[in-house]
Amino acid sequence: YYDFETTGLNPFHDEIIEYAFIDNNDNDIENLCYANKKFDKKITNITGIHPNMLDNKKHFINHIDNIIEFIEESDTITYLIAHNNDGFDKHYLRTQFKLQKYDNYKQYKFIDTLILARILLPELYSHSMKTLCQHFDISLEGHRAKNDTVALKNVYHKLLQILSVKLDIGFDDLLNKPSIVYQFIYC
Repeated sequence: YYDFETTGLNPFHDEIIEYAFIDNNDNDIENLCYANKKFDKKITNITGIHPNMLDNKKHFINHIDNIIEFIEESDTITYLIAHNNDGFDKHYLRTQFKLQKYDNYKQYKFIDTLILARILLPELYSHSMKTLCQHFDISLEGHRAKNDTVALKNVYHKLLQILSVKLDIGFDDLLNKPSIVYQFIYC
């Protein structure tokens, strides 16, 4: 599970200013990242991240090795889960990996909880993280990478409970075999 806070919405021009990754055992890594690009006050208003908070931080590219070490498992496909993954987060991650000439990311599979929620909960008027957290009675405090990632994990688990009934497959099987969820969404 992962989330980025960025200087804007364009993965080719904007930069990651905060990231968080959490695994199923609640191990996590998170950091603020220096940005070469200035960002608008609206980003500060949304995230609570002020430019001076990044002054002595390393740029995201300096964190890539630690992130790769955290997310990759030996001899298995790496599944990365994010909300609006297909429209946002995976593009930032891929762009950064390409800049570092790291090609292993091509083996990653991305699961988008926004798409999963739209499939499983078509009756909701919105499938934003905020709406899903309200629907599932999950606390979502602030808009920082770690808080968003914790909420994401909880929302994903609630969605898996629904999918478990729909597919008549145990929750633990879905959780431990993300390939089933991936195939349900994309195949």
